[in-house]
This record gives sequence, C-alpha cells and structure tokens, in this order.
Amino acid sequence: MFGGGAARARRFSLLLLEEEEDYVQDWVVLAAWPVDRVAGNWQRSPLLQGRVRLCTRSLFFEPDDVRVPIARIPLASVNSLASGPSVASVAAAHAGGTAKPPPATGGGGSGPSLVVEAREVALMRANMEEVPYTFLKAPDGGPGFRWAFGPVFSPLGPLLAQAGALREINARPREERNTALEELARQRLDGVSFDCSRLLDFGERLVWVGPVLALTPLVREWGHLAITPARVYFQPLHNIAGGAPVKSHPLAAIAAVARRRSSLRPVGLEIFFLHPQSPSAVGGAAPSPSGSARGEPPQHAPYQRQLAALASSPMWDAPSAFFAFRTEADREAARHLLTCQPELGACVPRSLPPQQLAASSSSSAAASASAADPLAAADPLAAHGMLLEAAGPWLRRVTAAWQRGALSNFDYLLYLNFAAGRSFNDLAQWPVFPWVLRNYVSARLDLDDPANYRDLSKPVGALSPARLEEFRRRFRDMAADAFEEGSVPPFLYGTHYSTPGYVMHWLVRAAPSHMLRLQNGRFDTPDRLFASVQRIPHPDPNPDPGAQAQEAWEGVLNSSTDVKELIPEFFMPAWDFLVNEKHLPLGVRQSGRPVGDVELPPWASDPRDFLAKQRAALEAPPVSRQLHAWVDLIFGYKQRGPAAEAADNVFYHLTYEGAVDAAAVTSPLGLKALETQINEFGQTPKQLFTTPHPPRLVCPPAPDPATVFPAVDAAAGPGGVGTGAGAGAGSGGTTSYGGEGDAGNRDLALALLSTILAAAASPEGDVATSATAASDAPSPPPMQPTADQLAAGSSPPPAPTSAPQPLAAAAAAAPSPTGADLVSRQASRSVAAAAAGPASPAGAGIRVVAETAAPAAAASMSPELGLGLGLGEPASAVGDSASTALTVVRSTQLDGELLSLVLLPLPGAGQDGAAAAGQGAGPRHQRLLLAGSHKGAVYAYSPDAGRVVGTFEAHDDAVCCVQLAGAATGAPVLVTASWDCSVKIWSLAQGRAPWSTGLSLATAELRDFDSGVWALAADPWVGALLATGTEEGVVALWDTRAPGRRACCAWQAHVARDYVAGLSLITGGDSVTIGPPGSAPAMLLAATADGALTLFDIRQAGAAGGGVQRLAGAGCNASLRCCVADERLALAGDESGALQLWDVGRMAGGTEAVRAGGPGPDGLYPPWEGEATDGAAVCSMDVYPGTAGAAAGAGEEAEGGRSSGSGAVRVALVTEGGKLVVLESDG
Repeated sequence: MFGGGAARARRFSLLLLEEEEDYVQDWVVLAAWPVDRVAGNWQRSPLLQGRVRLCTRSLFFEPDDVRVPIARIPLASVNSLASGPSVASVAAAHAGGTAKPPPATGGGGSGPSLVVEAREVALMRANMEEVPYTFLKAPDGGPGFRWAFGPVFSPLGPLLAQAGALREINARPREERNTALEELARQRLDGVSFDCSRLLDFGERLVWVGPVLALTPLVREWGHLAITPARVYFQPLHNIAGGAPVKSHPLAAIAAVARRRSSLRPVGLEIFFLHPQSPSAVGGAAPSPSGSARGEPPQHAPYQRQLAALASSPMWDAPSAFFAFRTEADREAARHLLTCQPELGACVPRSLPPQQLAASSSSSAAASASAADPLAAADPLAAHGMLLEAAGPWLRRVTAAWQRGALSNFDYLLYLNFAAGRSFNDLAQWPVFPWVLRNYVSARLDLDDPANYRDLSKPVGALSPARLEEFRRRFRDMAADAFEEGSVPPFLYGTHYSTPGYVMHWLVRAAPSHMLRLQNGRFDTPDRLFASVQRIPHPDPNPDPGAQAQEAWEGVLNSSTDVKELIPEFFMPAWDFLVNEKHLPLGVRQSGRPVGDVELPPWASDPRDFLAKQRAALEAPPVSRQLHAWVDLIFGYKQRGPAAEAADNVFYHLTYEGAVDAAAVTSPLGLKALETQINEFGQTPKQLFTTPHPPRLVCPPAPDPATVFPAVDAAAGPGGVGTGAGAGAGSGGTTSYGGEGDAGNRDLALALLSTILAAAASPEGDVATSATAASDAPSPPPMQPTADQLAAGSSPPPAPTSAPQPLAAAAAAAPSPTGADLVSRQASRSVAAAAAGPASPAGAGIRVVAETAAPAAAASMSPELGLGLGLGEPASAVGDSASTALTVVRSTQLDGELLSLVLLPLPGAGQDGAAAAGQGAGPRHQRLLLAGSHKGAVYAYSPDAGRVVGTFEAHDDAVCCVQLAGAATGAPVLVTASWDCSVKIWSLAQGRAPWSTGLSLATAELRDFDSGVWALAADPWVGALLATGTEEGVVALWDTRAPGRRACCAWQAHVARDYVAGLSLITGGDSVTIGPPGSAPAMLLAATADGALTLFDIRQAGAAGGGVQRLAGAGCNASLRCCVADERLALAGDESGALQLWDVGRMAGGTEAVRAGGPGPDGLYPPWEGEATDGAAVCSMDVYPGTAGAAAGAGEEAEGGRSSGSGAVRVALVTEGGKLVVLESDG
C-alpha cells in the first residue's frame, strides 16, 4: 500500500504533523519514557532508544521498537524545557527508585539531557497500525508528563537551543507565532543551496534553481527545484524517508507541465512524468483510463524504446509532482525555462516517429513557432502543458473528440477536471465525478433502462423537489436580507459537492492516515462514515430516527447538509476503498452494527462487480446523452451567474474561483482563515465554458461490465494487478495514498494523455470524420440545442434529413436581381465564400463584394486566420492544405481615432455605377473604404491608390458605424450611426456621394434612442431592415419603409450588460433556407463588449405571435469591438487587436466546418493574432478579394463567371488610434 522504505522511516510520516507544521531536524537519542504515567511501553522499559524529531509545533519521539507508539509532545503544552540530569537518572525517578534501569547500550545515558515537562501527549502508530491516536492530558494543577532525551552522537546544545526557541515562539499570539515560524522556515531554506554534486552528469548545467514547496495530499515539504537541459531535480530540505537525498527525472520522460493554484494563489506548477513500467502512458497496449485495451500504434514503438533506455537512470517515484513557488514570477520563470528545453517530452508519442519528426522539424520550425494551433504542427506537444491546463486549442479539440466518440466519458471528465485545475495532489481540488445511477435497490441492473439513471441536468441538491423547495425558501430569505451589514450573497447550498472531508469520507479505508490527519487523530463518528451505498437495514422494525444513518445515495437525495458528488475512484478498477482490508477500528453504529466493508447494492456481486457496473453505466447512452448538461453545471455556463440561479446551482460565494483576491489580503491570519473557510466549504472548479456545452454526437452502447476493466489476478488483492489505469508503479494495482512524495501513485493523467493525443491530435480528429461517425451511430442528432432547450432539459430538435444545400449550388440556381447596380453581383462574395468557395450571392448578409468570381481551385488563408477555400470540398482537405500567411499591403494613419469602416467595391470602367459612386475617385480606384472617426467625420480611402480621396462631416459625435444598404433597389444608401444617439441615411445616387460633393445633408435620420448607438447592421440588398445596438446593451430591428423620416421598431431586447459592439445581418444558414440575392435577412449576429457572440433567428421579428429567437452563443474571453458575418463564418475584432473566428453555420445547426479540424464546442476557432494591429483594438473591419483574384476573374467572366485565379483575400481593419491596415493572403 505504502510501498518501499524502511519500517522505521515509513512509520514516521509528515502526515503526523499538524496543518502548516514544518519539519526542522532529528537526533538519535536515548529517552526516558514516563512509564508510571504514559502507557504504550509494552515492556515498561524506562529507557528506550529512538529518534527525536523536532518540528515547528511539536516534538516527536519515535522509538526504534515499532511496538511502542510514537509520542507527540505539542510545544504549546510544554511547561518547562531545559537541560537536566542524565537520562538514566530521570528513568530511575520514573521507576520510583525501586527498580534499577537497565544500563544504556550507547551514549546519551550518562551526560546532561533535554528534560521536557508537558501537559499533553499524543500516542500514535503503535505496531504500525492505523488507529485513532491516544490523547493524554495531565490534570489541571498537577505535574505534567516528564520526558528526558539524551543525544547519542551529538552534543545537547543544538537540540536544546532549537527546541527552546520554538517553544518560546509557540507561546506567542497566533498571528505573531505564524509570522515568526514562516520567517524561520525561510531562513532555513535560504541557508541551504542545491548540491550540484547530486547532478547525474557532471556536464549538466543549471538552467533554473530556486526554493519550492512540494505538495502531496495534506503534506508539504520544503526543498530546492533545479532544472537542467537533461533533467529536473528536487532536493528536499530533509531526507525523512532515508532514501535518495535528491529526486530527479529525465526531461525526455516529462509528459506535460501545467499551471496550478496553491493556497488561493497562482503559484503552483504540476509536472506529469512517464515511467517505463507504465506502458499505457506512452500509448502501449495497456488499457487507457477507460479500461479498454488499445493496440499499440506502430509509430509509438520508437518512443517506448527510448523510454525503456532511461529505466536505468533515476526516475521520480510518483506519476506527478506539484510544486508551489514563492511568487508567480518565480513559477513563470521556471515554467518557461523548463518548457523551452529541447529534450522536454522527447519520449511522449507524436503523430510522427522520432526520425521523421527530426527530419521535418527544420522545415516546420517557423510555421510551428507562429501557428496559433499547436496541433497543426508536426509535434502535437509543441506547447507542453497546454493539454492539462486547457490553454490554446486543446479544450476545443478534446471536446470535439469526445463529441464524435473518440474519447470515453470517463476520459473526458477526467480531462475537464485536470483542465479546471483539479489534481490528485490536492484534497481540496480532488477531481469530481457525477452520480450516474439512481437504482441501488434492485437485484438486477439494466444498463439500457433510462429509469435507472440520475437526471444529470440537475445538481445533486435539486434531485429532491421537497428538499429543493426548502433550499429555495432559504435563498429567498437570504436575498431579502442581502442589504444588511455583514450579510453574505444568498446561496442555495451551504455545503459543497467536493471538499477534503468528502474525499476522505469515500477513501477512509484506503487512506486512513490521511483521515486521521484531517480529523486530528480520529476517525469520524461511525454513523457518519461511508458504510453503505444505499442503506443498511436496521435490526429494529421501528428504529429511533436519530439512530438511523442516511447512507450515501439516500443522503444526497434527502439530507439538507449532503450534496456531494462522487470521485473518479468509483469508476476505476481498484476497490480497496470499499473493503476494510486493514481491519481498521471504524467503530459501531448506534444501531449496534459495526462498520466494516461497504454495503453494496443487491445488483453487485462483489466490489469489483460494483465498480465495473458503475463504469459501464458512465459510458452508457443514457449518460452520454445527458453528460453535457452536467458539464454545464460543474465546469460550464451554469456554474455561476443568472444561469446558475435558474438551474438551482448556487453555492456559498467563497467556493468560486476569484471570490477572494489573495493578493489583497494583507493579514496572514486573515488569509489563513479564508483558506480554512474555503477548504471547509469546498472549491468550485475553474469555469471552462461560458456558453452551453454541445451534446455528444456519437453515443456508443454500454460496455460489458465483465470486460470494462482489464483482467485481474484475484490473488493480487483489492487492486488487482498493476496494469490498469488505476495501477501505479510498484503499487500492485491498489489505489495508493502514501505519504511524502506520493501523488496518488496512479497513472490516470498519463494514460489520459495518451488517449487524448490519439483522439485529438491525429488527422482523424477533424470535422469530416466527426460528421461521418455521427451519421453511422445511434446518437442524438448533430444539432446544437438552444439555451432554452438546455435550460428546460429537453432534447435538441431533429437534424435535417438531408445535407444543407451548398452555397455554390444555391448561387447557381438563384435568379439575378434587376435594377441599377452599385456592385457587380455576378462576382460578389460573402465572408466565408470570399475565403472558402466559388462565386456566391453578394446578398449573403455581408457588405463585402468584388468585381470577380472566386477561383474554383481550393486554396486557403493562413491557419492563423482559419478561413478555408473551396466550398463543397471536404473541410479536411481544404484546411489541411493551408499554408499561406497574411501580409500587410497598406497601412496609413488618418486624422483622429477611427471607429468604423465599410468597403464600397466599385465596378470597372465603363459601367454606370462607377461614375455614379466614384465621383472623383475615377475608374482607377476600384474600391473605396469609408472610415468613421471620433471627430464625427467620415473618410473615403482608396486601398488601391493608398490615399484619402474625400471626407465629410456626418455627426456631432463619434461615427462608430458605417454601413452600405439597398444595393439592389437602384438607390443605394450609406447608413451611419453615432454616439450622439442618432442614425443617418445618406444617398449614394448619381452625383450625391457626400465625400465627393462636400454636402453633409442626410436624406433620413433616426433619433429614437435613449443612449449612444454603438453598433449598426443594414440589409445590403433591399435596405429595408436596420439593426442597431446601443451603449446600454439594447439591440433593435427597424423597418425603414415607414413613410417620412421615421422608422418602425419591429423588435428590441436587452441582450448584454455592456455596450453592443457589433452587429451583422445574415441572409441564411445551414438550418435556414438560403435565399437568393435580395432575400430578407434571416439571422442577426451581435457582438458585445463583454466578449459574447450571440446568434438570433429574426425571421419572425414583428410577426403576430412570433418573435426573435436566440440560436447560439459563445464567449471569447476578450472584449469585442466589431463583427462581420455571413451564413457560414463570423469575424469579430477584439480589444487586443486579434480577430475571433466563429463558425456560424455549425452553430445554426449545420455539420460542415469552414476549416479543417472543426471549431470547439462553442463554435470558436483559434483567433488570428498579428503584429499589424500593434495590439490596438480592432474597431471595424471588412473582407474582400485581393487584386490577383480580381484580375483573374475579370479576364474569365465571359467564360461563365468562374475563375481560376489565385484567390488572394484582403482584410481591411481600422484600429483604435486612427490606423487603417489592409492585410492580404499570399494566395
């Protein structure tokens, strides 16, 4: 169970220390045991040999005879501590002078001794047994317990001086005591440096070295962390276990590095190791965490051989190590220097064998360094640590892998826990898993019967309607008292679903030392211990209600103080936490029933069968169809805020991440009190999703419980043989919770890593595979449910019976509109089509049009931008060929700060529209960019000529929106919006373009706004519909066909707490019939300053009995400033100068992705981040084909409107500060 180490060393553990107590030093001594007053000395020998271990709050005496208990003397209870007579003399006094003590067998018996008189003493670990401690207390006013310790191999002075100083410190007030002890710990650590002679290779050099705190469950150990180009080392301040003085591990066998929080501060770093005896960690034939065996991929063999070659060198004795640094800056410096070492992760399987990877590294180095998506590189672990902390694209990729069935439910939940900062090294942040079954009374369990499963759309506290109503009543009462001084925010549940106490409630049989440490040397009362999954029958037919103990499932259903979820161990092979193998004295209940093994449901024949059926149920279709709803509660958008309140999922406010700013708490005592409170109330995981989590698209059938876990030798004990995911190195397969240096001794994280690499980093992880798998599996339809459906717990609507009509086909079948053209519709393109396909209708909800058709050949913009070319071809073939990059072709500084932009693409010379709209620009200016500024002016800029060609004064305040409308009516107009609470419409009829005439005379004006208009979207074709967004977060739709200068408001709603930053009208989508040019808009995209993208269905706006419906939403984790979209893709500019990409088509119900790999569960692709914006906010943007595509299309328009040009695409941006930038792909 604890494995390794000498008996004496393993008997004493840092788990015996108090919370935040540190180890100081130890001495070999001869001790006088007070046999007349302290029991436990089975031979009543007055002299005992052993070791004194001095700690910051206690003095321990560990006898060499393991049958005699360890004695712990609290320094705060010491009456006197001084140099006194010899140990032999004190021992004779204990014997009453009637018995002659045996002669000392070594030194320390005749010289002066340390004499300690204490009021209290605790006895522990006699006969190596994990039993409750024995606490002895001297009577008030009477003499204390008198001990004497004589050092054998050292003088008394050092022991006396250090013990005396610590006793004096422990007599001080608490805050002063804690400060002094922390300063002493710092001095001791700073007084010792890393011993470079411990480096394995004399040629190694130190890259980083510094003090750290190594953390395992309930244990902390100071030491020095050292990083070299070949290995990572940890030198503990004290070698308590008596083994190697320095731990080390080769960098090549490090799987991942992840940032963590420790004591509420962002100073933690967790390193995950590979071991040769853990083939599952490197993708071998051993089972994954799901328990199913996987064949060894051929490309993994070289990595296994490389890892096996390292077996002869020292390796870490646990799967992971958790370090806490003194400051966040130290953590970041160490992490940076560790992750930039070339050797890091060399043994982790890549998508290519090492030889091919090395051969391709030189050619792909530049692309890998600049790519936003590390999975697109040859090395899927190019950015170490990103996997287990959900940075970059990993979270989206892993979610997509789970959706398409490439990842089991167990693997996915475990990944989400790791990504949210949960760790097997921290009981306060132990991974959390759901209760999935509700039937624990039947003799047979039908895994296909949905009635046997818990409702995963509700938190545990909401499973009982009667109990929930009581919680709600208390919540309403607390809300009414919220304005009283000292009140706390209202909450439904005063307890949490995961706390250190709850974890040990489940694991008391497997980790009794941890329970004793957590409960101050005692087990919990027998009636509160985990004894039965359902209920233990009471022998009395009419028992006293107070004598009944509510068991696990019944407790979480009915108790007002029990809403705990499960832990991963309930779905793993090791069953030692269910059986009392150690014969622990857990006590007798009030019913008279002793607490021993856990009482299992009738449908479980033994503990292994119980866990196997639990695991099979977790993977069953009824759970797969609901699991996304539980993720919303624990890791998603229902975790906090109004959505949490609506879902009855509100916990005590201190449980949420960010509720306490540890840096703002100046008092160490106050910070410790907060930390204690949070540990008591529990910690909610980090929020990973801010929008509804998508459902699983592929729901495999429930596995056979008989084969869900690997084969096990029954003689091996509760944990079986060490081949499963729950088996650790040298653990014999049991779930080990050892002391120092033990991180749970399981390979879960490492086996999970291999699974995710195979599922998410392989070429099979694209959307094309997802769509195929979804069509062949008995799964829910691949339709993103609406927020209302998720909140109601209903299923998504049925999927379309046929694939969506390709845009190119719709364009070919659509009639061409008549009327005077401002643009050449035969060659117009939408946002996605401009980068993803052949000619398409210009009216597809976007202002951007061009003179030429798109090339038929597949091409792409850069992976950073993520727009694919070649609509109608498989997304995987398109996105995987992306190799071009954006370059700056124009950059100019205009007067004032620019806020908005619109592109006016003009037809070539000889067309009437050119003369009408150009007016001084001339045919040589093929397109114009109109940009609104803070000063109320609108600038006309030619990106082809590279100069300003005109300007006009439009508003009294900043012009934040400029839009083109009515292109198909023969009377195109320009629409502008301003912070002066007005919207103006400007005619672009012949001779009336305001930037060329200098006349600032609007043809119509809207002033029905209560605040400044910050966003505007206009119907680019008919021009009858306007959408506006205000500073107060209100979005409205206006019908401009009303007579006179007024417009009719068809719909309005408050959509955000911050201002509406951007709007875009869209004429179609995958779930909406795509209309021809001139069709009325069908959807509306809103981007708000709080980082949210929201898609609305507006087809029923203003209709009797109808209304606008919300289709989907996504959170970008950055304040948005503008957006542009068509029926497939949306671009949004944010405050940092990046472009966010959102798959509108997928969010509207389609299955085809814009680029290879598909978006994340929220529809987002990795953002494009370039240096061209200088980090300034993108205030507005437009997209249009580049000059190469225009030239090619002009030459071939007569051949049928199809072109084979280069397909270059330009993106025009205006940034805060007045900079206009035009970017272009290189083809």
